[in-house]
Amino acid sequence: MSHSPLNLDQGSVDPRYRAGWSRITNLIETGGSWSGRERNCCYLNLGGDRPFADVSFASGFDFPDDARAVASVDWDHDGDLDLWVTNRTAPHLRFLNNNGSTGQRGVLVRLQGQSCNRDAIGARLELIAADEPSQPLVRFVTAGSGFLSQSSKWVHFGVGARKGPFRLIIGWPGGPSETIEGLLPGNRYRVVEGSNRAIEQDERDIEISPGELPVVPPTGIARVPLLERLPLPQIGYLDESDRVRTLTFTGRPTLVNLWATWCLPCVKELQEFKERADELRSAGLDVVSLSVDGLKDDKPGDLSLIRGFVEKHGLPFGVRRATSEAVDRLDVIHDVVLTTRTQLDDKFKLPVPTSFLLDGSGHLAVIYKGPVSVDRLLADVALMTDSLDVDPAVAFPGRWFLRPHGLGNVVVRVADRLVRRGHLAAATSYAELAADLAKRNGNPFDLTHKTASALVDLGNAWDNQRRFSEAATAYRMAHQVDPTDAAAVTNLGNVTLSLGDEQSAARHYRHAIDLDPNQLQARMNLGSICLQEQRIFEAVQHLKAAVRINPGFPQAHNLLGRALLKQGRTSGARLHFQRAIELDPDYQDARDSLRDMDGPGVEGGGS
Repeated sequence: MSHSPLNLDQGSVDPRYRAGWSRITNLIETGGSWSGRERNCCYLNLGGDRPFADVSFASGFDFPDDARAVASVDWDHDGDLDLWVTNRTAPHLRFLNNNGSTGQRGVLVRLQGQSCNRDAIGARLELIAADEPSQPLVRFVTAGSGFLSQSSKWVHFGVGARKGPFRLIIGWPGGPSETIEGLLPGNRYRVVEGSNRAIEQDERDIEISPGELPVVPPTGIARVPLLERLPLPQIGYLDESDRVRTLTFTGRPTLVNLWATWCLPCVKELQEFKERADELRSAGLDVVSLSVDGLKDDKPGDLSLIRGFVEKHGLPFGVRRATSEAVDRLDVIHDVVLTTRTQLDDKFKLPVPTSFLLDGSGHLAVIYKGPVSVDRLLADVALMTDSLDVDPAVAFPGRWFLRPHGLGNVVVRVADRLVRRGHLAAATSYAELAADLAKRNGNPFDLTHKTASALVDLGNAWDNQRRFSEAATAYRMAHQVDPTDAAAVTNLGNVTLSLGDEQSAARHYRHAIDLDPNQLQARMNLGSICLQEQRIFEAVQHLKAAVRINPGFPQAHNLLGRALLKQGRTSGARLHFQRAIELDPDYQDARDSLRDMDGPGVEGGGS
């Protein structure tokens, strides 16, 4: 395991340390496990100064689960503590019944506060054997008992084979102590603050049937319902005539299924779809199956091969082949829904088969990774089309009091990922949706800034393609969403300048500087415009600010030198030309300016 550097001034950081953080970040963003397949551990306190004993295997606790929280409770009222364990992986919940302490008993106490908090959080309990010398047992009532867990507030004292009776001393939080005599092992007591007595509680009659403790192997098959349905980007495919078509919606649910001729689970899945096609049709579900053959080579599969396969198996879903662009867009949706990863990743990570269940409006409701059964499809379609307010992502029926507001953040991430994958037109619609959601009440405050940032990135991508009008539209939207975003206004000035409108560009730069006086690009470009329009005093002001913002920027020194030279301040101009050359010895423009100054007829001036 790599270690953090002890001193950041020691030079370059160990690449293993950087790689370790990269892997950790990837685990966080993909919802991955940090456990490294480490089994659960259990240690036994041997008492005194002796070390703890590792009894993980002997206790049966050493599951290879990615466990997260454990809570203790005497669930079966037999006097010892049982455990509930939650996992990030399946099974999500395990109950471990403690049957290994035959003949060992306990005293359990539940406190009820009167003048203090009702659960008596913070109380100190001390149990002492009344008739025999022994070390007192001390417990505290706490509001938490571990990571993401809260054990029972029944305070448990394990007294072994001792017969008692016991004396209980309670230090109530913020109040006096209270002593109660005569507690017996094997019993449960409730104590109300100030009552000076322990009321014995009846045991509940509970029967727990032992179950198996299976270890569930990963399958790679998953059903991922969306809590908020997400619009799908435009999906293109090639039809039987080799023409490009676009997926359209008729108001009926649609299943977009990605398959390949070499994929045996795909073939089995399609066969079931074929055999039960009448049921799917009666449920109102349209199936659009898209072959992804050949896409690893960035070209659709051979039409005759796909047609022959479909005819051989008698598949009634037509001959359609996915385009690289369509699969890449679906891959973006898959990544955003299943991870929070921000790094660029490889394309075509979707497994096959993968299916996307869309509602009648073309909004994504469920993603199926791996084969999906017809029964599962019919159940999900029924949930989507039911008149009751039931959703495939919700485990029980009912009506929303307040619907979730997480769609905005998802849409922003889709727009960002589509920009980085080069799907700028598709990204634009998501950016516009995010801009609309950012204005609505109930959405997270940071959605405004995230949306503006995504729109700026979209504008930058259009700008790189010299699509200046589209870039300007994105920057204007970013400014409308977040009027305080000076970078959006600066970039709007840049593309306006590229379109040849210097006056409007200058207006945008001044606005950006009002928002943030340290906008270097706005200062530089506005100074250059002023210099060309012979507004030398204003040019000097902006260019001096540029040098102050970034003293190591040779272009700023060169432009400032030219402005000072026009004012006749030759010594100051010389200093800035020389500084530009020091910063960039190959900066020819600054060298030419300095050589021109050293020519005949040049007199000295102020700085």
